[in-house]
Amino acid sequence: MNDGRPATLRESLKFWGLMTLAALPGTVAYVTIAWHAGWLS
Repeated sequence: MNDGRPATLRESLKFWGLMTLAALPGTVAYVTIAWHAGWLS
């Protein structure tokens, strides 16, 4: 059995990928609201 690095890396990438996908809608909504509200001038 190996030291588990590939599996750990794969799990880490999957975790960050899911977190990024989960954060995207909120980020897009925030930027859209900020843009329409004129906060970004």
